[in-house]
Amino acid sequence: MSFDMFVRSVLMKTGATGGGGGSITYVGGDVVDDSNPATSSIDLTPTLPTHAADDFAILFFYRKESSVEPAITTPSGWTKLDENFTESTHKTATFYRKLTSSSETNPTVTSTGDTGANGKCLVSVVVFRGVDTSTPFDVTYSNASHFLGGALTDDSATFAPLPTITTTTNNCAIYVVQGSTGSAWDSQSPPSGYTETWQYDLSNLGGQDAYILDAGTAGSNAPEFQNVSDGGVGIQYGGYIFALRPA
Repeated sequence: MSFDMFVRSVLMKTGATGGGGGSITYVGGDVVDDSNPATSSIDLTPTLPTHAADDFAILFFYRKESSVEPAITTPSGWTKLDENFTESTHKTATFYRKLTSSSETNPTVTSTGDTGANGKCLVSVVVFRGVDTSTPFDVTYSNASHFLGGALTDDSATFAPLPTITTTTNNCAIYVVQGSTGSAWDSQSPPSGYTETWQYDLSNLGGQDAYILDAGTAGSNAPEFQNVSDGGVGIQYGGYIFALRPA
């Protein structure tokens, strides 16, 4: 089985049935990596895009591990939303922060784990404008309702879908981060209704994509990713889904 890693993030703007009416826009993002760490403890610092006070930022962390769960230090001023250790080989975590100025310090994520190819690591940051920063998540976060991960058990062309998320506020933005160990996974098409806005790739590690689309009124969302696989059985996957509430 290949241990290449591809991380894909997508954004979908949608309507639902409640109030709201504001507009969320994707400002930009960055991703940094260490595909062959020389030491167990490494720091990764993505660069925040040009931003403003009251913008909303999300950090995504990924680190491969041979067996022992990597340790992660939450960046100063950020809040950890969740973390998962999928199939005892892939650690992911997400963090968020309301930005308070146009000159925020770039966040540093410190993690401890394997060295070399077994400890390859990636951190990305994305920034949104127009999010209700007092209640940024339209659906109360829980691991069971917002994360899905595992390994493929057959050669089906389709990864298991993420949990269904149902918004209650008009004009929410659905943001998804999805990854897989399949080295051919980065050549797949976006989920139905999603459009790519940017992509990052790295040989033997993968990368991150973002998508955005104004989908009109739609309360229930469950994007499904297609596996352009390099083997199928045993390919590991994991992903988060979030609903950002407009201001």
